Amino acid sequence: MTGTISITVKNSRNSYQFNLKRNITILCGESGRGKTTLYNMIADYNRYGKGSAVKLVCSHQVLALNNDNWQEKIEKTRDSVIVIDEDNFFIRSQEFAEAIKNI
Repeated sequence: MTGTISITVKNSRNSYQFNLKRNITILCGESGRGKTTLYNMIADYNRYGKGSAVKLVCSHQVLALNNDNWQEKIEKTRDSVIVIDEDNFFIRSQEFAEAIKNI
C-alpha cells in the first residue's frame, strides 16, 4: 500500500483515531497504554462485524492477527491493514519474516 491510511476504532468506552503509513502494525509499548484494548476491539469487530459493539472506519479491511492461524490469514490477505499485539510469539519467527515479504 502507498500513502497514509486513516483508522478510527470506537466503542462505548474507548475511542482511537490514528494514521498508518504501513499495512502491518505491531502494537507495542508500555503497559497500561491501551494496546490490548485496541487490539481486542479490532478482533471483536473481525469476529462479529457490525454486530459487535465496535465501530471501525477505514478504507481498507483491518485484521487483528494472533497466534492462531496467522499464516493462513496472511496468505489470504490482500489490500488489508494487519494489526498484531506485541505479545504474539510468531512475530519473532523466520516464518513470519518470510510471510510478510510479499504483502
